[in-house]
Amino acid sequence: MDNPLVSVVTATYNMAQFIDEAIYSVLNQTYENVQHIIIDDGSIDHTRNIVKKYLGDPRVEYYYQENKGQTVAKNNGIKKAEGEYICFLDSDNIWELDKLNIQVDAFKRINPKFKIIYTEQLYIDGKGNKLPTPEIKRYEGRISEQLLFENFVTFNTVMVKKACFNELGLMDERLQRSIDYELWLRFSTRYDFYYLPNMTTYYRHWEGQMSQDKEQRLRVALQIMDDFIKKNPELLKQSIIDKAWCHSFIIRGRYKASKKEYHEAIKLFIKATRHDPFSLHLWKSIIKMTIPGKRNAI
Repeated sequence: MDNPLVSVVTATYNMAQFIDEAIYSVLNQTYENVQHIIIDDGSIDHTRNIVKKYLGDPRVEYYYQENKGQTVAKNNGIKKAEGEYICFLDSDNIWELDKLNIQVDAFKRINPKFKIIYTEQLYIDGKGNKLPTPEIKRYEGRISEQLLFENFVTFNTVMVKKACFNELGLMDERLQRSIDYELWLRFSTRYDFYYLPNMTTYYRHWEGQMSQDKEQRLRVALQIMDDFIKKNPELLKQSIIDKAWCHSFIIRGRYKASKKEYHEAIKLFIKATRHDPFSLHLWKSIIKMTIPGKRNAI
């Protein structure tokens, strides 16, 4: 099909202040063959009233459910998706208006072994002003090894072939955080990822955002990584696993040091040495923590 249907899943909870912009950025795409599935996870604000004005557009489907969390809401959206491709746009984020067109065109021209396409994103604040965006190294192909060190596949930028969910299942409903990290690790065991350097998505950082709970995210990501390694013992070399564990403990240790929890940081750095005692990143982090003038920069 020249213009395959793209299903867009937006799970929302009390995001009336932002959801209007999100919906607008979907319905005004230069690519028009879209199914926009909005799953309202029990909002008690005026989200329903914001969405109501769009329900005259046959591309929009709105479903209200009892509050069950974002993972269940996203999975319910996936189940209702009829498109060949699935994308996700959280209700506080925005797309460039050519986002879908760029990715559908890419799928037409790249090797069919690629099942997931992701792109760059730009950070904005609650008012839509641009924020400094960290530079992250991206990878493509079978990326299990690289994902152990960092989740660089930006969730709101992806376009995924629906067949991937049919074959490997939906998001893990035991999780409420880092659900995309678990999903990409699982998909990376079977599918190739394709990276487009285009900036397609505005990712909003604002007060009250769930993803700002960094300590909890780090803890959950560590558990996801541990589960993945145990489930796929033949996939990765032991040397890579050791480096990944070392890296994870360094990240957590640096976070503890930034919170002036130096005793906890030291314990985490010691754990890191057990996996990769010659890590330059590890020893730089330890040295920075022991020099008072460098602690704030850790």
